[in-house]
Amino acid sequence: MEIRKILNESYYDGLYHLSSNPRLTIDKMDNTAIKNYIPDKPYGGLWLAKGLSWIRWGIRENFLADIENLHLYRVKIDPKAKIMDMRETSTDIWLEPKGRKNQKFKKNDILGGTDFEKVKKEYDGVRAYNFGHSTYDVPSVVIFNKSVIQSIDYVNNLVDVIRKM
Repeated sequence: MEIRKILNESYYDGLYHLSSNPRLTIDKMDNTAIKNYIPDKPYGGLWLAKGLSWIRWGIRENFLADIENLHLYRVKIDPKAKIMDMRETSTDIWLEPKGRKNQKFKKNDILGGTDFEKVKKEYDGVRAYNFGHSTYDVPSVVIFNKSVIQSIDYVNNLVDVIRKM
């Protein structure tokens, strides 16, 4: 797949996943079990980013370790998938007026944050953005329900993708 094509894809067609698995398929996906990691960032699920944004961030921050063993996949999700939007400007039930978080998905512990186990019961995934002081480095989609994944296509190993950027 050409790098230029990756940059021009629509949002739902242009989501990409980095994996150490050289033969990733829907059936052999990485663990999609959800654990709370940071108050508003789940650990688990299938993490996706638009285009080459994760790769660019990883290069800039010197965060890509063992790039010889990483592979890039294009993941297409069902446009009808129920994805919770975590943007502050969202009109979804995630936020109440004036930017206060909806209590529906709030964790009841000292750190607060989001109870992604509750979110997973109602949504197929979440879409999150860097809010300035966010734990999200690039706009990301985390899929909890693999049944909304329509396809996973191998693009190339990461070394070759970076050479072509």
